[in-house]
Amino acid sequence: MSIVGILANGVSAATGGNIVGDSATLTHHFSSSSIWGHPGLQSFSTQGDNVSNQPGASVVVSQFVDVHGTHNTDVIGQFATDCTSITYLIVAEQGGSASALCITEFLD
Repeated sequence: MSIVGILANGVSAATGGNIVGDSATLTHHFSSSSIWGHPGLQSFSTQGDNVSNQPGASVVVSQFVDVHGTHNTDVIGQFATDCTSITYLIVAEQGGSASALCITEFLD
């Protein structure tokens, strides 16, 4: 298999200091395709002085849709055939702020 196209967008989440958590999603929609979808955490910072809790962030593939239906996942990468969309989820917790690049590669 070779890569015939790439779709990539950024997504971010920030807790705004001492707020417990924040999340955001990004969905790529396309015609039926074979794909490799994977996010990459680009940056992380601490927004508040709340040192009693450990700030954190994560980014995953949270859902994809193919000919068999909608699949809820919690994985760092997803191969799929006959896929029409993939959703990425970023979560920042305990005073953290983060950004990620969500990459969907189209395969022949």
